[in-house]
Amino acid sequence: MSNIKIDFKSVYYPSPIVLVGAMVDDRPNYMTAAWFTKVHNTPPMIAVSLGSGHFTVKGIRANKTFSINIPEALIIEKTDYCGLVSGKRVDKSDLFTPFYGQTDSAPMISESMISMECTVSEIVSLPQDDLVIGTVVETYANEKYVSGECIDPHKAVPFCYVSQEKKYFGLGRALGAARSIGKKLIQK
Repeated sequence: MSNIKIDFKSVYYPSPIVLVGAMVDDRPNYMTAAWFTKVHNTPPMIAVSLGSGHFTVKGIRANKTFSINIPEALIIEKTDYCGLVSGKRVDKSDLFTPFYGQTDSAPMISESMISMECTVSEIVSLPQDDLVIGTVVETYANEKYVSGECIDPHKAVPFCYVSQEKKYFGLGRALGAARSIGKKLIQK
């Protein structure tokens, strides 16, 4: 077999799904996003790419704070809904149970597995999107998904988005121990 050219849009397979929260016009608003990544450990920083015209971006720019919420499959319907309707036309503030941390202006979602309270470090304007880079102020986990001090993969049911199929998929079985399974290839 050989390598063939593919559409750049299909490279991100699968994409993690997050709900971005922001206060907009004095109410919590949430939007679904699939272009999210961790970018730095110390200080902890994340980045999310959002269409610059989104209602949520208005709140992020105004308050300089936002949240990243990693949903569990139990709230997949509400997560999808947040990507279908705009906060400009629909009030999504009662969709989830909000809670607040140190900033008091980044609405987080109690029903999420993980919520990160963030302050804006930088917003990079791209041709159609804004790359929002945030410093994580605090990270919270819903206690029903935690064992010890970590998310328990046997309790949580995260999901991701596959753009080519326009579907959400759950995560499968474990394949091997990270930073260990390849050690047999290391020359001694």
